[in-house]
Amino acid sequence: MKNTALALALILISTLLLYTVAETQFAYTVSAQYSELVISIRNDGSIDPSTAPIQRQGDVYTLTSDVNCNTILIQRDNVVFDGANHTIELFGSFSLTDRENVTVKNAVIRAGLGICLSGSNNKIIGNTFHINATNAIAISYIGYKVTSGNIISGNIIELKNGSVVVDVFKALDTVISNNTIFTAEDSIQVLGGIIITSSHNTTVVGNSINAYATYGIAVLKYLDSSPQGEVLSSVVRANSIAGNYSYGVYSNCPNVDIVGNNITGELQKNPDSCGIMLRENSNNNIVSQNYVVNNGYGIYFQPFLNNLVEGILEFSVFENSFVNNTIQAKISMANCSINWDNDRRGNYWSDYVGEDADDDGIGEAPYIIDGENNDNYPLMAPFETLPSPEPQPKESFPTTLIAVSIALIAVAGIGVLVYFRKRKR
Repeated sequence: MKNTALALALILISTLLLYTVAETQFAYTVSAQYSELVISIRNDGSIDPSTAPIQRQGDVYTLTSDVNCNTILIQRDNVVFDGANHTIELFGSFSLTDRENVTVKNAVIRAGLGICLSGSNNKIIGNTFHINATNAIAISYIGYKVTSGNIISGNIIELKNGSVVVDVFKALDTVISNNTIFTAEDSIQVLGGIIITSSHNTTVVGNSINAYATYGIAVLKYLDSSPQGEVLSSVVRANSIAGNYSYGVYSNCPNVDIVGNNITGELQKNPDSCGIMLRENSNNNIVSQNYVVNNGYGIYFQPFLNNLVEGILEFSVFENSFVNNTIQAKISMANCSINWDNDRRGNYWSDYVGEDADDDGIGEAPYIIDGENNDNYPLMAPFETLPSPEPQPKESFPTTLIAVSIALIAVAGIGVLVYFRKRKR
């Protein structure tokens, strides 16, 4: 009898807990939609209109339901806007103009134009974007004040029929990391996944890009402009770039390190695709430890504007793997000097037919690129690099609660059974 009562009690507890989880999940995923033309967080900290579904706790502003509006304005520094996984339908944009130390996180943004950002030390993290017109995230200078130290990280971004997923113009010290970027299946060709223009010390690392785009990642110099007179530089590292792109990584900017990227074209769709394109102004670019596969051109040095750059452009290309590209490497620049090795190791070329007589992993005969360019230390096997880091999907709250609830029920049940058995004795 006691065992029967115990079993019924445990079943009741389990049912109540799971019912609570179900109710929590329902409340977590379904919410009413609030409509307003403009929603603002004012510079005095107030919310306008006051009826907007935003809960304030100090400097943290949390969305409490889905919203539909033309524009969201953040006019206060040092605040956190937490979307709490609610959807924001925007006909205009989410504006952070001349802001300092603002974080926007956990929002689902459906818009023509996503977030427009200028200012310093702001963070756009952990959001989901569905963009259907222009840019998902645009960072740019504001003419009289430096835009610097901004972070775009851990976002999932879908672009359809738009322009650029992440667009950075004349900014300093920007970090773009661990984002998942893709174009919709029925999208027309977009301009680019990530485009960096006339910016200094930009780090693009660990992003996963699968796009129907002209550029996967592009680092550009626009005329002679640069922020605050800084020497331009960027690092493009450990990204995974795939899809029907024209250029996987494109540079016409000096001092760019292109290192450890996985660049995979769709040769059957675009026989003229280029894994890595280096053009004029791309002096002192380092290309190393990349895996470049299935493109029309693996790496291409191509002049622009009739090769008007004066002097010699210098490049270092070593420890890359060029695999099954129609043309592994092509050099059309007349004024460039390319080091195809680091004095002891060159690159892996999948069409290399030389031998490794001394079994040191380096071919005895050079790999011939053209009449003036040879890789004197060709690798016999692809260079091994660590896989590119990719953002992991977040575990939903209800799933976690279910697991914890089951564990607690099991522990409680065992404890009660042990208790009754001891009493019987």
